[in-house]
Amino acid sequence: MSTDVANVPMKRVQTGSTMKPTTSLHIKDLPHEVWCRARHNANLSGMAYRDYIVRLLAESQPFPHLESTPVAG
Repeated sequence: MSTDVANVPMKRVQTGSTMKPTTSLHIKDLPHEVWCRARHNANLSGMAYRDYIVRLLAESQPFPHLESTPVAG
């Protein structure tokens, strides 16, 4: 599996004393149950929802490939 990252336009935001590149994330039709679970977990973690999602994505890993599961695409 390739680990190349697509070239996408990014803006830069000031965080502390450094400028970090960022990109926007918009999710359409997110199941309400999934949103509620993530929001609840953010609250339990004592984190803002945005910070929780950023950390969740930063620590994400690929799912193992399952032969019986069709790949969407």
